[in-house]
Amino acid sequence: MKYLRREQPKTVSVSGGVVLPLVPSESGVPLFGIGGVLDRDGNYVPESAQTGKGDTADRFSGSYPFDGSKVIESDEEVIYIGAFVEHWGHFLLDVANRLWIFAGEDADKDKTGEHDLGASGRDARKVIYCSNGEKIDGVFLDFFKALGVSPDRLLRISEPTRFRKILIPEQSYMACDYYTEAYRRVFEKVKKNLDFDGLIPYEKIYLSRAHFKRAKEKEIGGDLIEENFRANGFQSLYMEELSFREQVFYLNRAKQIAAFNGTPCHNIVFAGPETEFIVLDKTSLPNTHQKILEEMTGCRVSYINVYREPFRHFPMSYGEGPFFLDAVFLGPWFRNRGMRFRAPSKGRRFRDFLKYTSRCITMKGRKSASAFYAKTYRRISRIEWIIKPLRAIRERIAGKS
Repeated sequence: MKYLRREQPKTVSVSGGVVLPLVPSESGVPLFGIGGVLDRDGNYVPESAQTGKGDTADRFSGSYPFDGSKVIESDEEVIYIGAFVEHWGHFLLDVANRLWIFAGEDADKDKTGEHDLGASGRDARKVIYCSNGEKIDGVFLDFFKALGVSPDRLLRISEPTRFRKILIPEQSYMACDYYTEAYRRVFEKVKKNLDFDGLIPYEKIYLSRAHFKRAKEKEIGGDLIEENFRANGFQSLYMEELSFREQVFYLNRAKQIAAFNGTPCHNIVFAGPETEFIVLDKTSLPNTHQKILEEMTGCRVSYINVYREPFRHFPMSYGEGPFFLDAVFLGPWFRNRGMRFRAPSKGRRFRDFLKYTSRCITMKGRKSASAFYAKTYRRISRIEWIIKPLRAIRERIAGKS
C-alpha cells in the first residue's frame, strides 16, 4: 500500500477556544479562505486548518485581526469540521476527511474518551463549520444524514465565537500524501445506511457533464466521447440531477463506470469492489487525488488519454481548463474490446480546435486584465490623497443602505 497511513487520526480538544469564520483571501491562497480555531491564548490551532501537500494548495488556514469585545460566548461543546464549499469534489476530499468521527465502529465516542449525550441518549453536540455564506444543504446534507448527523446539529459560524470546548477531528485524508482506514469507513457507513429500495441498477454507466453548463464551457469535444460510450450500452447519468441515494446506488451497483478525471471520478469512493472504473484523462496535469482513491477502494481502473494540448500553459489548472478533448484516442480501447467506435470527422475536430483556441484567448485576456487590475489597485491604495476620498464615499454609501 503506497498511500495508506497506518496511524489513525485523533481528536484534538481545545478548551475555551475561538472559532474564526471564513474570510476570503485576497490572493486566492488559501483556496477557500482564512480562518479556523484559536486556543484560549489566541494561538492558531494548526489541526483546524485544511491543508494539502505536493502540488495541492492549502484550502483553509490562518488567523486575522478581530474585535475581541464582540466575540460571541457559548457554553457548548462542539465538533469542528472546518470550511465547507458547495463543490462535490472538494466536499469528498476536504470535508469528509474529518467526518470519520461519526463513522467509526465506536462512532458514539470521540478519541478523547469524553462524550456529551442529549436527553434522548443520542449525540446532541453541534457540528460547526465555516463557509463563504453557503449552508450545508441538498446532497451535502443527505451525506450528513447518512452518517447519523441530523440537520439541527449543523451550525455555520458567521461571527468569532468562543466555545467551552471544541473537538477537532484530524484530517483522515491528506491531498498528495495519504489516506487512512478511518477515511474509508466514512463512505462505507454512508453506503450501508442509505435505503435503495425501488431502484434498478445499470450495468454500465457514463457520468455525463453534458447538462452541467460550466463543464460544457471548458470541456470542448466531449460530446462525441459520450456518444461512443452510449452506443456501446453505457447509460448516461447526470449526477447533479439525481438524488444522493440514487447517485450512490448507481455508482455502487454498476460493473463499469466511465468518467472524465476530476470530480466525477472522485465518486469512485462509492463504487463496489468489483467495479471497473474507466478514467478519461482530459489533461496531462497530474491528479494524485485519483491515485489515492483508486488504491483505497481497490477498484480496477483503466486510464485513457483523450486530450490534446497544443498551447503552452493551457489548461491553466484542473479547475479552470479549458480542455481540448478528442474522441479519436478512444478508438484502440473500444476496438480491442470488440466494441463499436465512431471517429470524429476532420471538420468536427477542426471546429473543436477553433472553439478551444477562442476559449484560450478569452481566458488569457481575462487573466491578464485581472492581474493588471490587482497590480494597479495595490499601487493606488498606497496614495493616500486618492484612496482617502474613495473610502469616505464608500462609507457614506454603506451608511445609507
